[in-house]
Amino acid sequence: MDRLMKINEVATKYDITKRTLRYYEDIGLIKCIRDDCSNYRYYDNVALQRLEQIILLRGIDFNLSEIKEILFTDNDDSISKIFCSKLIKIQDDINNLIYFKKVVSSIIKIRKEQGAAQVNFRKVLNEQVYINKKLGRMIEVSQYVGEVITIEFGINVCNICEELISSVKQLRVELEDKYKEEIPLVRIRDMSDLNANEYRILIKGVVIKTESLESIPDKDRTKKIIDTLREALVANIKNINI
Repeated sequence: MDRLMKINEVATKYDITKRTLRYYEDIGLIKCIRDDCSNYRYYDNVALQRLEQIILLRGIDFNLSEIKEILFTDNDDSISKIFCSKLIKIQDDINNLIYFKKVVSSIIKIRKEQGAAQVNFRKVLNEQVYINKKLGRMIEVSQYVGEVITIEFGINVCNICEELISSVKQLRVELEDKYKEEIPLVRIRDMSDLNANEYRILIKGVVIKTESLESIPDKDRTKKIIDTLREALVANIKNINI
């Protein structure tokens, strides 16, 4: 016969609270064995194995409703969808962490080139990762130095800025995976010297493309810019990090 463990023993062994164990019972994730005389909760090997599964799934950030479906459903398609969805989220988290790592690396570079006392780091971070929601444009930072890839645009292109930022991040991941080359951070900013519907792409300060989007509907403008950027990066893939 399996050795039964008391609730306080289980809580200690698995480093969880007795309240959590009771809650898992209340929502049907595990079952205990009650002593009729003492009313103590005991757990057999089946319950402990189930608890270990729950702890594992919680550790990789599945929520309790997802865990319940994984453990109790017989629908393989449903379970596969849950795991595939989690895999996509994990990859997105990885991509974001890689992006933030490069932002921090950029700040370290600025510290070395300008000195910590001369750099407004808050503004630098704003330009890299923050979109001013009300104005729909990136914060302008004159202190930023050393950019390799830049997208500049006129005032009428500002309304697609958020979509453009997301698409640029996806493009960088796509090209890095395909060519096994690191793609530098892409600076995106509005420029007063451009016509309202114009954009231009620069690599290492050299203008690669200047083009008007006046005849292109708003819904197609991001794709147009991204397609042009992709073409420019592929053509210069071996040179952008030199």
